[in-house]
Amino acid sequence: METKNEANSKHCLNCDHPLGTEDNYCSNCSQKNTDGRISVWDLLKEFFSDVLNIDSKAFRTAGALIVPGKLTTEFFKGKHKSYSSPLRTFFISGIILFALTNFFIDQAMEGDQDSLQGIQKNYYEGKIYKELDTLSQEFKKLESNVVADRTLDSLLTRLKGPGYEYRDTMRIDDIIFMDEDSIEGISIPKLAISYEDFLFKSPSDIVEKYMPEKGFIVKVLAKQTIKVQRSGAQMLHYLIGNIPLALLLMMPFLALILKILYVRRSQYYIEHLVFTFHFHTFVFVWVIMLALIGKYFPPLLLGLSIFYIFVYFYLALKKYYGQSWFKTFIKFWIIIFSYVTLAGIFMVLAALISFVLF
Repeated sequence: METKNEANSKHCLNCDHPLGTEDNYCSNCSQKNTDGRISVWDLLKEFFSDVLNIDSKAFRTAGALIVPGKLTTEFFKGKHKSYSSPLRTFFISGIILFALTNFFIDQAMEGDQDSLQGIQKNYYEGKIYKELDTLSQEFKKLESNVVADRTLDSLLTRLKGPGYEYRDTMRIDDIIFMDEDSIEGISIPKLAISYEDFLFKSPSDIVEKYMPEKGFIVKVLAKQTIKVQRSGAQMLHYLIGNIPLALLLMMPFLALILKILYVRRSQYYIEHLVFTFHFHTFVFVWVIMLALIGKYFPPLLLGLSIFYIFVYFYLALKKYYGQSWFKTFIKFWIIIFSYVTLAGIFMVLAALISFVLF
């Protein structure tokens, strides 16, 4: 009768590492030593083991994240396998947050008359109104069909409705809120273009038709502005999609500020970097929670929930770096000021790059 180990391979079937006759698992890759065949029970055990391991790690990470500074402290005690990777948690929570943000943007912009759908609706309603108005005037001249004339008047009244305002032109400068002579004449000039041209001509054709004498920079800005207004929420989605990358590029600079402020401490630069990733992961998760259930909070509780982000950051600094409350308080405000400055720079760069490349 064949024994268990006799059915095993002398080399790992996964990585080809040499195995002894008594080795039940590969010392190189940890795969079980078998002849390549597994039972249904082995398959089920492997499935439930993987699921439970993922869940337990996620729960441990979430539990440690709740306590300010604990996750970073535990991570640099060497418990890397017990918790999810800092980059992994940062990206997953960021993706969920910005996906949720895009969802709320779509809801907020639904039915917006300044969106492309709103412009199309106004354009086609205007065409119908003009056609009906022309027919009505023609019938009045003929004075031969009172019923038809009244019917057309009724249709016109229903089409207009309360507060109806027909417009056949739009201004592309409405988006950027600039005057022609601001920023030394480089801003978009005040320009009214017809809905028909806006809907059916390319941005390049529109610019050449309405501003042929303008310089290259103004024309590029005008083209991009037209693209933005045509896109509706798409530009916002594109910009929001670039924010995680902007934050990721900002992290090393924020970690450098922490390194400078705590230069006399024993932490390496990578520890400051991981601290920033963990803090932003908490912010992402906290904002996701507020976005989902914050509407059920009274205003005061919602305000306190947002304020808690600052409290958490202060406590995390105190816990991880272990300095006095007063020193931590001073450095907390220095970091907040530096953070706002860095965030402003990177968000503006992200917006500009998104606008130009969209």
